[in-house]
Amino acid sequence: MREESAQSFPRPNDRELVDVYIKSELKTAGIELQRLSINGTNGSVTTDKKVPEEIMSSIREYADYKGITIKFLSSG
Repeated sequence: MREESAQSFPRPNDRELVDVYIKSELKTAGIELQRLSINGTNGSVTTDKKVPEEIMSSIREYADYKGITIKFLSSG
C-alpha cells in the first residue's frame, strides 16, 4: 500500500469568498442572481427582485470586512 502525501490547496482570495457568500445568501433567500461583478474593491449585484434590507446589510458588512464595496441593482 502506498502512502500519499498531503495535498496543498491554494487559499481562496477575498473576491472569491465574497462571491460565494453573496451567491449563498441570495440562494437561501430564494432570490435569483442575474449578474455579479467584482472589480478591485467595487462590486455590483443584479437580482430578479429587490433584496430585503437585512440581506443587503449582511452582504455589505461581509464584503466591507473583505475590503469590497457592494452596490445592489434590481431588474424587477
